Formats: sequence, structure tokens, C-alpha cells
Amino acid sequence: MNKIILASQSPQRKLMMDTLGIDYEIVPSNLDESKIKELDPRKKVVELARLKAKDISRKNPKATIIAADTFGLLKHEVLEKPKDKKEAVKMLRKISGQWIVALTGVSLQNQKSEIKNSALFETMAKFRKLSDKEIQYYVDTQPVTTWSAAFCPGYPAGAALIEKTDGDLTSFLYGLPVSWVVGQLKKTGKQL
Repeated sequence: MNKIILASQSPQRKLMMDTLGIDYEIVPSNLDESKIKELDPRKKVVELARLKAKDISRKNPKATIIAADTFGLLKHEVLEKPKDKKEAVKMLRKISGQWIVALTGVSLQNQKSEIKNSALFETMAKFRKLSDKEIQYYVDTQPVTTWSAAFCPGYPAGAALIEKTDGDLTSFLYGLPVSWVVGQLKKTGKQL
């Protein structure tokens, strides 16, 4: 079996891959995301995952590449990573008490078996009504500028912000839909 590469530096995605009990490597893509001009966030998040997998696949043609990307969507506004803590505070105030859609695009590519599959996962999440004190504490104690929408539900502090969810749990919590990934790996001949 060829090697498996996770094209992501995300600690949350690594946690999910670690649960599978398989050998894999981490080789993050250096794709310049600003060059992607797609405006539809659902198409864009899948396109980013596909292009990241393609980028790493070019350099590792015998490997199976898994890539993913995530956005938060509040009504029609895309919530990507905040530039700084001030912007993170604004984002968290905006989503306090609101429903957002967590969009995860995922792609698995294996040139040898000619598998190139991508998918979109949407999870609805309702935030609790957050006080300014809660928001400031979260921003001061968490690496909010590394996460879309300034939060990560894959850790207790982030999960505590959420009132309820509806959708793929591992996609929402960790940015990697494990059931989809397992199904795609099996198509490449990987025994899990």
C-alpha cells in the first residue's frame, strides 16, 4: 500500500487521523488561497481542499493525499480566520446566539488508482448567547486567529460556546469527516 499523506497542519485533523490506527505523514500544502476567485463559499471550500490535495499529489504521485478546508458561514457572510484578536472579538460577538453553518471541503486523491474524490459537509451550529466577558476570556486564552470564525469546537473551551448542532460531528469538531475519509481509503485498497 502506498503512503498516506494528510495535507494539513491542523492539530484537530491530526487527532482524527490518529484515531484510525494507520501510518500517515503530514505534508501541508503551501497553496496561495488568495488566488482562488470562486465566490460561492460551498464551491470554494471544496475547491481549496481539491487544490491542496492536487498540490501535494504532484510532489508525491504514488501517495494517497487527504486535504480539507473549513469556513464558517453566518447567513451569507463567510467567516474565515480573523486577522487579529480585535477581529476575533467582533466575529464572536456577531455569532453569539446565532446559527452558523460550518462548511468543510475534503478531498482524497490517489493518482495510482486514479481516485480523485471531493465532498462538502455542512453542519449547523447554534452558539450560546455569550457575554463580553466570556468572549474576551476566550480570545485571551485561545489561539483564535488560527481558526475559521475565531473558534474551534474540538476543544472544551470551544465546545462550551455551542448550544446545539446538526450535521457531521467529526467534520464540525475536527474539520475532517472521518466516515467519508474511511470510505475513500477503502476504495484505494487500504484495510482499516
